[in-house]
Amino acid sequence: MENPKTAARPARFIIAAGMVATLLVPAHMRGIIVPGVDSHVRGAGIIAIVRALASSDVPSRPSGPGEQEVVVIEILKGVWFRSRATLSGTTLAAGQKALLLIPDENLKAYAPVLKTELSPFGIRTWPFTPGGTISIGDIPVMSVSGPYPRAALTLQTVRDYIRRYCPEHIDLSKQAMDAVLFPDRLEDLRASDPGRAHYVAMMATVLDIERDAPALSALLESPEATIRAAAEQRLAQLGSPAIVRPASDSPAALHLWSAEWQEWGDEQRKARVRFWPPIPDSYQLPEDLAPAALTDALERSDEGAFAKAFRTWVDSGAARDRSIAQARTLSPDDPLRSCCGAMAAGVFASGARSARDRFYAIANFVSQRSSAQFVEEQGLAKPSLSTADPCSEEIRRAAFWEPTPDGHSYLRPIAVDRLFSCPDEAASKELLKMYLNSKPPGIDPGLATRYQHGDTLVEKTLFEAAGAGCDSDSAWVSRTLALAGDSRVIPLLVKCLSSPDSNGRVMASWNLAEIPSADAVDALLAAIRAEADPTARGWELAALGEIGSPKALDTLLAAANQPSSAEPSISVVRGLARIRDPRALGTLATIALGAKTGSRLQWESVSAFGFVSKLYQGFPPATIRVGGMTHPDIVKLALPIMADWLKAHLQ
Repeated sequence: MENPKTAARPARFIIAAGMVATLLVPAHMRGIIVPGVDSHVRGAGIIAIVRALASSDVPSRPSGPGEQEVVVIEILKGVWFRSRATLSGTTLAAGQKALLLIPDENLKAYAPVLKTELSPFGIRTWPFTPGGTISIGDIPVMSVSGPYPRAALTLQTVRDYIRRYCPEHIDLSKQAMDAVLFPDRLEDLRASDPGRAHYVAMMATVLDIERDAPALSALLESPEATIRAAAEQRLAQLGSPAIVRPASDSPAALHLWSAEWQEWGDEQRKARVRFWPPIPDSYQLPEDLAPAALTDALERSDEGAFAKAFRTWVDSGAARDRSIAQARTLSPDDPLRSCCGAMAAGVFASGARSARDRFYAIANFVSQRSSAQFVEEQGLAKPSLSTADPCSEEIRRAAFWEPTPDGHSYLRPIAVDRLFSCPDEAASKELLKMYLNSKPPGIDPGLATRYQHGDTLVEKTLFEAAGAGCDSDSAWVSRTLALAGDSRVIPLLVKCLSSPDSNGRVMASWNLAEIPSADAVDALLAAIRAEADPTARGWELAALGEIGSPKALDTLLAAANQPSSAEPSISVVRGLARIRDPRALGTLATIALGAKTGSRLQWESVSAFGFVSKLYQGFPPATIRVGGMTHPDIVKLALPIMADWLKAHLQ
């Protein structure tokens, strides 16, 4: 039986893990999951029945050594409009049929020749036998653990797997083509199955077939004249030049005609310009980057409005990439995620989930399917952005909207660098606003680096912003200054310890912990005495502990005996170690003996006791952002020593 936990994982990971293990250790010795036909069906982006050219067939193109042209008979899974394909590394007999499986990864990097020998996880060709079964070699019909019997694969089994795991794919290729080229056929489907018709129409939009020149140009090789004429008409609506239809409908002539349109489509794609929306007056990114027009269309199940809004979103460049970054937070096991390379049916059904959730499922699917296209778009924008006027609106918008590099965009650093070369002082302040309002907030490394290298304009801007108040914006600027060790920020942070806003006090203490200073001790002691908020008090104690002033001993001892949470308690323990006063030994021993075995609190208090008492090896306390660990042998040695010390000093 199939392992249900394994079945829930993406198929490509099942295949990879299973194959690697199979190569190393026999399956029956390890009990591993050996990927079967079911796994290959789920992992394939396209499954098609193809036939090698027979002696009566006319080739559409010359075939090189080891290449073989095949006719596409039927698409079982996925959306693929090719009538013929050239395979490399296959040895089908003339007229022999085969099952062709193309993984999504190979589909994205589609080339005129499908090279089946690229990798063990790549394109597969399973030939039909004279008896009508499908030859699959050593692959089991179903994924199994341990030894498995040889079994014949039938086409019906493949169809059953598709129906079981990927029902959305059944007839999807033909229906999606009809939705774009023959609207009347879609309406016929709507009359008999309105739910399916709605899914097909929405899926055709998400695949952007109407504007996909390569896909439409493939239809020009169709043996059906009506399909070729409809595809040509659709291509003409894209604003294409008049490419003359060949006088002959031979496969070779149709292939050359299709290739000419394909070349035009490639040129148009490379001419597209990356877009950056206007910067909001608030300099704040929207909390939710799901376009209202698109989610509204989803909510109303309005196919026309959805198509218009979707194309606007796909063309929105950096704003699209921002929303895609949000979409990556979608749980891997969310039922709205793509189903075997297509959208799950529930994504387009109103009522089951919010339109916002459904939009992010769509964005996640689009990002996977079109990642190469979006990377190409960034690459095409790079030269113009690198040479644009540093004070231009283009640079300002790009600096604001482009995701950070870990959000899969490398254009933001370019735009930021250009904006910094703008001589206008307002540009630096503008850039600061952009980064303060980014998600998550924080100062861009480029901004911090310029400050650390003595850029007086940036320094002036930072200090003005840090001293503007005690809100989160000022706190993030102050953090840049504190991390750089600039003591001029300490008075600004001390002032915020008396802020009426508890969050302002938390942020001030958090930053003071990064730049310990005796100048902050009195203010921290006063703040702790007056503090009513547990979180703020914890961070005030943490900042006080980082300083290690003898004036703080009584306050830290009182806090250590009544810790508010584990993390501030560690800071308090470190503070007592820094003060190194023997009066803290009883408290440190009590904490260590009462702490959970192997916990950070136990490690820190054991080390602190040894550091203060010198009865065994202890170490100077680490700083707030550095974890500490005491060797288990020292802990084992120290606990009895501390217990004896308590008995001797508490009698």
